[in-house]
Amino acid sequence: MEYINVVVDAMGTDFAPEPEVKGAMAAIKLIDNLRVTLIGDKNEIDKHLTDDTRIEVIHAEEFVDINKEPVMEIRKKRKSSMVLAFGKVKTTDDTAFVSGGSTGAIVAGAQLLVGRIKGIKRPALAPIVPTVDGEGVILCDVGATPEIKLDFIIQNAIMANAYAKVRGIENPRIGLLNIGAEEKKGSEVYIEVHKKLKEIDFNFIGNVEARDLTSSDADVIVCDGFTGNVAIKVMEGSVKTLLSIIKTQLKSTITSMFGAILASGAFKRVKMALDYEETGGALLLGIKKPIIKAHGSSNDKALMNAIILAHKTVEQKLIETIESNI
Repeated sequence: MEYINVVVDAMGTDFAPEPEVKGAMAAIKLIDNLRVTLIGDKNEIDKHLTDDTRIEVIHAEEFVDINKEPVMEIRKKRKSSMVLAFGKVKTTDDTAFVSGGSTGAIVAGAQLLVGRIKGIKRPALAPIVPTVDGEGVILCDVGATPEIKLDFIIQNAIMANAYAKVRGIENPRIGLLNIGAEEKKGSEVYIEVHKKLKEIDFNFIGNVEARDLTSSDADVIVCDGFTGNVAIKVMEGSVKTLLSIIKTQLKSTITSMFGAILASGAFKRVKMALDYEETGGALLLGIKKPIIKAHGSSNDKALMNAIILAHKTVEQKLIETIESNI
């Protein structure tokens, strides 16, 4: 059997290394050809590792501090869990990387230590955003590259289109996140991006407004990293606020509490549909190996799904698909 190895920065999340270790053990049970390498404080990892089947542990003496300048952390801390993980990913075939650490450090480390795909000018973060039909939409970029440049956004579209095809969508519908649906809406850069996307052999559906992100009209929505980051954080905040308001109101009277009990199954399904734990993390597109950025507050379920996503991107040859489209 040919194994796929997922290297995990075991000191990345807020509650590391427990979610990373438990997530790895859970993923191993679901995928026969998966191997996981956990890199971090071995003494702490061993406290949670109850089954080391196909799991390797590599000790790291330090970790990247999320509160410090990312590039300097990567350059100075050569023995950190993240740097060692990047090194192993670069030198090992059929390998992907997972971390819930600093986004800035992951983006910097991936470029400095693994390298960009030939022809890619900047990487892009591409999470799966929940949609009303449950299929999700790829939003690219959400903060890896905040500069607003035509070439960057066009390459985001090319990479995300390839990602959608790996997800099983034969002819992905590509939308451009903008301030209006009309062709001439937005800045000069976005008007030019719209024009270029129409010229490329894409299933380009035109501009998509932020209120329609979750409507299922598109399979991919592209934008610059600054705009995408604002959009996804507004979404996350809105969902948290909405769920909090609903919870408060359901507890306000005896009648509403009784109704909440009857509808508890539906509420659980809604929460699941909106929960980042279900997707595991965002792909950092444009790097020579699959890189998955998990949420910093991820639990073991989210880490399990991030590892499963990493395995899937290697198995379905995402990097090769992007390379062939650049």
